[in-house]
Amino acid sequence: MNANTLSPSPVVSSKSEVIVAHGSFVDVLRQGALFQRLTLDAAAYGVPAVAADGTIYALDVNGKLYAFMPQKSNIDDYLFNSDNRYRRWALALGAAPTTSPVIGPNGFVAVGANGLHLIRPDGFKFKSHSVNGQIVGAVAWDGDQALYIATTNGYFGKLNFFCPDNALCQTNHSVGVTPAYTTPPLVAYGSAFAGRSDGKLIKFMTNQSFQADSAITAGPVAGPAGQILIGTQNGTIYSLKQDLTVRWQRNIGEAVRSIPAFSADALYIVSGNRLRAYDPFGGAPLWDRVLGGDIGYGSVAVGYGRELYMQTSSGKVLAYGEGWQPAPILVEAKPVALGNGRQLIRLEVTLAISNVTSAADTVQGLLIQRSVDDGEWRDLTILPPGATVFSDTNVMTDVEYGYRAQVLDANGNDSEFTETGQSAQSLPALPQAPVLKSVTPDSADSLRLTWDAPVDVVDFYLIERGDNQAGPFEQVGKVSGEATTSVDSGGLTPGATYHYRLIPLNESGEGPASNVVAGTTKQRTLPAPQNLAAKLVDGDMIEVTWTGAPDGVTAVVELTVFGFEGYEPLGNIPSAGPFVHFASDLTAYDYRVKFVQGNNESEYSYTQQSVLVGEQVEANLYLPMVQR
Repeated sequence: MNANTLSPSPVVSSKSEVIVAHGSFVDVLRQGALFQRLTLDAAAYGVPAVAADGTIYALDVNGKLYAFMPQKSNIDDYLFNSDNRYRRWALALGAAPTTSPVIGPNGFVAVGANGLHLIRPDGFKFKSHSVNGQIVGAVAWDGDQALYIATTNGYFGKLNFFCPDNALCQTNHSVGVTPAYTTPPLVAYGSAFAGRSDGKLIKFMTNQSFQADSAITAGPVAGPAGQILIGTQNGTIYSLKQDLTVRWQRNIGEAVRSIPAFSADALYIVSGNRLRAYDPFGGAPLWDRVLGGDIGYGSVAVGYGRELYMQTSSGKVLAYGEGWQPAPILVEAKPVALGNGRQLIRLEVTLAISNVTSAADTVQGLLIQRSVDDGEWRDLTILPPGATVFSDTNVMTDVEYGYRAQVLDANGNDSEFTETGQSAQSLPALPQAPVLKSVTPDSADSLRLTWDAPVDVVDFYLIERGDNQAGPFEQVGKVSGEATTSVDSGGLTPGATYHYRLIPLNESGEGPASNVVAGTTKQRTLPAPQNLAAKLVDGDMIEVTWTGAPDGVTAVVELTVFGFEGYEPLGNIPSAGPFVHFASDLTAYDYRVKFVQGNNESEYSYTQQSVLVGEQVEANLYLPMVQR
């Protein structure tokens, strides 16, 4: 196998895009029309791969691997992938490829090109490993992040690049023996399988094998009900059990070149200028379609709504439908609060645009199903044709619900189900009332509230204030649901009594109010400090002094730093002072002081000139007075 013999095949993305590599392009098709053309630096090779995030990986015949990533868009601070893709990176592997790119469970991309290369999603080569011969067609990833490869030199092995101590763990079934392997490995049913040019299908690390009538040219692939399918040079399709005994076989009259593909009840083969469908459980022919004089390439891709896609020798991409309804493109579920603890989950379904008029005419409706905590799917309703919105009002609080939708057809050709991308978490119960414990004076113009939180989910507390026990109350603050204390400093009068209550709030709405507690601000009866001054005494030591303190009061010293608004408590000392502060930064400092005695306090006095610490602070720097 060389860089020009691997037949291209279409790939269908989770958004029902058909992705095809041809010439020096990778085309993204939607509803039979070109949506976006991505350009390579040389002719495309093999089959592209599509990651879960929509990134397309493609190869060219020179061995350059490309990553085309969806562009990011930001709407209302929500970041999401747009439909358009851009070339994020391209990496030259240094040799012509022999396999298509295959994405592993960790997002790494494996490619065969004069050895095996493992590429990180950011475009850097993680590791490379030389192999005995050229890798055939594709690698197969196992669930434990190991890779299986089969080569033209008769090597069939399991490689793990993620072993401890940065080592390569390797298990060999066969090494450098003839005949050559002719198919990529299949990982299924707890083992791996690969076909050879002598017609043998080999089961990894066992003595089991199956002898076909000639060289194995297609497969192996896992089919319905645990079967394994292969095709041969002599044109025979074999359906094998897991122990490699024959379930059924059928000859199609020419070499089997395409890997069999499946829908729920049919097996599809491209053979020459024909697309053939067989019963996967017995091999009986179901139907036969001529490709309009064209020759089919590669294998069939089975899309949503059981659309069948294939590439042809003329460059066309053909789509055949079996009359099945196309599956919905997107199902979105979002909880909605209705107030008073009531809620619903709103479901919006985006339908595919059908190109088949008769199929559209036979739509009977839209079946909506729901599962609870990943449990059994149960019918909810059938929406009439054309309806795409449903409100699920029978929901409990704090439960994960999954939803899926299916287009129903009058002839029984119902679509596949489309599920929500993630479960919908219903809203929490309304929070119970918190217990307001105390309202104590913080100063002559502020009061401190403390409370016990309820056990329910609380996002915020609304702080309400009134002039008496019965109200009326007005909102004067809003704090986090994690808080259990808050200070109200919103223009309170010295020596005045105020009444407070709390309202808990979460996504479901407002819970009941707490109990009402009153508090009285301190009196402002003491004289203010006189002659307040601050000076730099030695290096970083600042001395704050004042006069006029009555006997028995406490002086409260507060600080503000250049560039910051508002004051922070610094310390309390007996009335006479002085207060010594050691500066921690080279900047400018200002101070204010008040006297406190029991429930009485004074006005603040402010230093009139900043204390400068450090040569980089300009002289004669004054701060604006900021009072609260």
